[in-house]
Amino acid sequence: MKLTIKTLYVLLVLLNIFDMGITFVGLQLGAREISPVTLWHWEKLGVESSILFRIGILGFFGAITVVGGRVLTGRDVEIYQSVIWSILFSLTLFCLVVVTRNIEIAIRILTV
Repeated sequence: MKLTIKTLYVLLVLLNIFDMGITFVGLQLGAREISPVTLWHWEKLGVESSILFRIGILGFFGAITVVGGRVLTGRDVEIYQSVIWSILFSLTLFCLVVVTRNIEIAIRILTV
């Protein structure tokens, strides 16, 4: 199976939704957030604004993915697709690690 830009973007969105959901559930069960970036966002912007910011970033990546592919031509399209694919792959892999860790923590809390 080839991971296309579209596939990576969809996976990234789904993983982010799952991450936000499992983080919320974990916090309700007594877990605590350990990401300094997230904690800073929550302190400065509030939880709701932080979630909206995250959704906005995902939307921005979606827009870049669609618009960039239509505006560029020739060799620029290949370079653009390679860069976008690499960024999306890295973000998706990172999010997969975070979600896996959150699941592990949730299981540990539920089995205590």
